[in-house]
Formats: sequence, C-alpha cells, structure tokens
Amino acid sequence: MLEDQKNSLENEVKNEVIKKNKVLGNIQLKESDTTNQSNTKSNPLKFFSNAIDHTKNTIETTILQNNLKTIDNEITKLSERLNKKNLEIQECNLKIADAKNNISLILSQRQKGFEIYEKQWINLEEIQKLKQIKIGLANNFSEMSPFDFEHFTALLLQEMGYQTEVTKKTGDYGVDIIAIKNNQRIAVQCKRFQEGHPVGNRDIQNLLGSMGYYRVHSCILVTTSDFTKNAREQSKNSPIELWNKEKLHELVKKHLLKFNINEVFDSIESQKRNAEKKTGGVNKKSQNGTISKEDKGICPRCGGGKMKTRKYCSKCKTELRKGGTFSHVLKSFGAIVKEFEKDSRR
Repeated sequence: MLEDQKNSLENEVKNEVIKKNKVLGNIQLKESDTTNQSNTKSNPLKFFSNAIDHTKNTIETTILQNNLKTIDNEITKLSERLNKKNLEIQECNLKIADAKNNISLILSQRQKGFEIYEKQWINLEEIQKLKQIKIGLANNFSEMSPFDFEHFTALLLQEMGYQTEVTKKTGDYGVDIIAIKNNQRIAVQCKRFQEGHPVGNRDIQNLLGSMGYYRVHSCILVTTSDFTKNAREQSKNSPIELWNKEKLHELVKKHLLKFNINEVFDSIESQKRNAEKKTGGVNKKSQNGTISKEDKGICPRCGGGKMKTRKYCSKCKTELRKGGTFSHVLKSFGAIVKEFEKDSRR
C-alpha cells in the first residue's frame, strides 16, 4: 500500500513537471515575441501595433510566471510528501526485516523445543513445571487461603463452561459456589485439606442436605486431599460428584495451565473484589474502619465460636491443623440448625 501511494505521488510530481516545462516554453515564446517587437521602431504604425502586442505579451508572461510559481510550490509539497513516504517505506522495511528475524528465531527455538515464558526461552517441559509451581499444583495449593481456593475453583469451573457465584463466607450452609450449566444448578463445596486427611461421609451428608435450600440439581465436593471409603459409599447413587486431588490437578492442567498464570491470579482477585462489592464487604465496618461489635465474635469457618483478633476461633484453628474433625461437622450442622430456626421464627 505504501508503494502504491509512493507511485501515485511520483506520477503527480511528473505531471507537475510536464506542466512546468510547458509554462516555461510559453514564457520563452512570449519573451522571444517581445524581443522581435522591440526591434521594429522605424515604422511608427507598426511600432504602435507592436507596443500593444508587447504589453499583451508582458501581461501573459506575468501570468505564466505566476503559474510557474504555483507549479513550483506544488512540486515542492509533493516532493516533501514523497520524501516522507520514502521514510515510511524505509521504516516499514526495517520492521519487516526485524519481524522476519524474530520469526526465524522463534521457529528455530521452537524446533529445539523452547518457548517464551516470562520473557525467557525455556524448555516446554520446564515451562509446565514452572506453571504448576506458580499456580500451586506443586504444593497442592497449601499456600492458598480457603477463601482464595474457593475463587480458584470457581475460575476453574468457568473455564469448564459454568457460570459461577461464590457464596458469602458465613452462613453458606456448607456450599461455597453455585455453578450453572445447561440450566442445571450445582452446589459446590471446597475442602482445602492436607494430604492424609480425607473428607468423611458427614461432609457428603451436609452437602446433600443443602440441596433443598439452594434448589440445586446436583453437587460437587472438591478437595485437595481424598475421600474416605465411607464417603465414597455415601456418594453412590446420589447426585454428588467427588473431585479428589488427582482429578482436581488433572482439570487444572487441562483448563488453566494454558493461560498466563499471573492473569489467573488477577482474575481471582477481581472475582473477590466483585464478591465483596455485592455483599458490602465480608465484615461490617464502622466509619473509622474498625470491625463492629456484632461481627467481632463470628468465626468465618464455623459461624460461631469466640474470637477477638484471630482469623478463626481457637477450636477451628486446632481442627484446621488436623485437616478437619468431627467436632467441626457438628458445629457446622449446629450453625445450620440455628439459621433454620431463625428463618422459621420470621
């Protein structure tokens, strides 16, 4: 396209030069006529006639000279545009040359089994390992908070084609995410447990018991650990799907490792901010930014328990270290019963 524009400008310059040459030729003819007329002074009548012609030629010559200046100005402008276009073409050619070099480098590196990862050429196998470490697969998401793990699971479900909404931290009746796909509502619970601390059948019962409240068609229980034999038996012939560590890791590798991992975490942070906007923030705060008295004693894990400055109440903190205990299940069930009693009184 730049070459076409250049050719067009060159043709315009040529046309203006042709015009200029014609005007110069006309000026030379007029000047020649004027010279011939000035040599006939001996004959008064002829001299008078020639004087009129001379004046006429002088006026026409002036007009032609003005036209010549206009043409010269036009040629100057077209030449400047042509020079700029030549510079653009040179810059474009340099960019094309750089692009060709980059393409050649990329092709040669890919033939060797390398790919760009965080501005460096790294072996494809190493990239997968680095991504797994960065996203949390290598340490089984142990550095991710339970709440972040919920949003991470929600993002995974989104990439699998679900619409998701993370429930509030407290009073969620054992459901962390509501996922929708093909007009089917699914309740999802996330258990970020350490390996060796499997999810028991009571968690299965609690999740199944929440189906009516959320009006869902089925459930998914996601854990970074595994499930006990009783939990698997409990899930048979029931509308619940169990995702243990192996299945979770497999789905993450399939749906999330293809992205830039920084973008994955940015998306999780964005989801958290949007969730806080919808609920007005996790804790109610007064104008000076302190936690209100009515929320100060609520444990975000069990919905009860006394706490002042700790993240969880003392019992939940102990249970988390152990990977979850039967007493936590009872507390969760007790919190659900209390909520149902409040609703019935209303």
